[in-house]
Formats: sequence, structure tokens, C-alpha cells
Amino acid sequence: MELGFRRADGVAVVHVAPEHRTPWIGSLVFGGIVLTTVGAFIIDPARGIWPSGNMLPRLAPNFIANAIWGWGASSSIRAFTAGRESD
Repeated sequence: MELGFRRADGVAVVHVAPEHRTPWIGSLVFGGIVLTTVGAFIIDPARGIWPSGNMLPRLAPNFIANAIWGWGASSSIRAFTAGRESD
């Protein structure tokens, strides 16, 4: 199921398109694993924070936050482009 936003009389309403599937698991995995890895091994060293020791307590909240961000971004993109696809 896919959500989409439609404008009706100047008010945004939610449009549901059940014929399209949203990749929920892929969004969570991309957000959680890819973004956390980039943050820990590319962004942090560029800021002078080097990965060392037990990183799990520091990476666990980042993983959760990035997974939610990935899911939210995917849902928003799918919602705003739901009516624009031509099959």
C-alpha cells in the first residue's frame, strides 16, 4: 500500500494507492546500516572522532535514529510521488 497526498479545494488530503508497494524493510536497512556506517567511518573521522573500542553503545542509538529517518524519507518520497507515475 502506498500513501499519496492530493490537493482538494486547497486542502491536502491523503491518497492511498494499494497497487504500489513500499519497500519498508529496504528503507529501514538502508537507513540503519548504510547511514550509520557512513557516519561512523567517514563523517566522524573527518571530524576527528576515530572509531575505537566498544562502539555499540554509541552506534545503537544512531542505528535506530537512522533507520527511522530512512523509513520516513522513503514514505514521504513515495507519498508525494504517488500520483505522478504512469504505468
